Amino acid sequence: MRSNPLGAPKVCKIDNGRVRSLNIEDTDIWVWNSVLDVLNKSHLYKEIFKSSNLEKVPSPKERNSNIQLLRRRNKSIDKQIKDNTDSMNSFIVNSSSLSLSQSQLKNVLVAFEEKKSDLMVQRESILNEIQSSKTTDIWIDWVKNFGNEIEDLRNTEMGVEDRIIFLNGLLKKIVVKTIDTRTHTLDIHFKHSYVNDGFEWKFKEVNGKIKKDGYKLSKGKNSILGELVSVRTKKKNVNTTT
Repeated sequence: MRSNPLGAPKVCKIDNGRVRSLNIEDTDIWVWNSVLDVLNKSHLYKEIFKSSNLEKVPSPKERNSNIQLLRRRNKSIDKQIKDNTDSMNSFIVNSSSLSLSQSQLKNVLVAFEEKKSDLMVQRESILNEIQSSKTTDIWIDWVKNFGNEIEDLRNTEMGVEDRIIFLNGLLKKIVVKTIDTRTHTLDIHFKHSYVNDGFEWKFKEVNGKIKKDGYKLSKGKNSILGELVSVRTKKKNVNTTT
């Protein structure tokens, strides 16, 4: 069991009376569902998602083609490394029959080592690109899952750590305060003004007809304030604040 609800203190203290802990499971459920409620209604969240980097990244087909190209380049680098090593070994074996000074011999071996080092750097760079492309695929699938299936998240079996990763991308902080021995307030602060934002179509007249001409979003608020009462009894939103 975790020791705190999404980073908030496990135990909230009051000046007079005994200390009472928040129930972690109940708190997590309330925070999770409250955030999903906000996102489900937020026009700004939908807009940010729509115009996010998902529209700028290559398609899955393009990314797969790029990975295949990188793998071919990596295979070529591996062959060059092997050829370089074989050539160096062959040179060492035959060096006794060559009329080279120790200084010249050393210079040739240094050249082989420098070539190998350069190829190894290229190889590492390619492997990093391949890993980055795979990570991008995972991230894109992750964001699409959350962006398109908000309601499905209410019944998800997602683990606590995965929920925290998702929420950390949305929230600035959660402030927990104790009102009395039975009541705590939770003030959830978002990174953007998702709470109760607005959407309005714009219209223009074209050839005597009124047609839609885009839309505008009105700024919402960036936090919600709720309270948890008696650990496992009712919980409610009391208001929203800017």
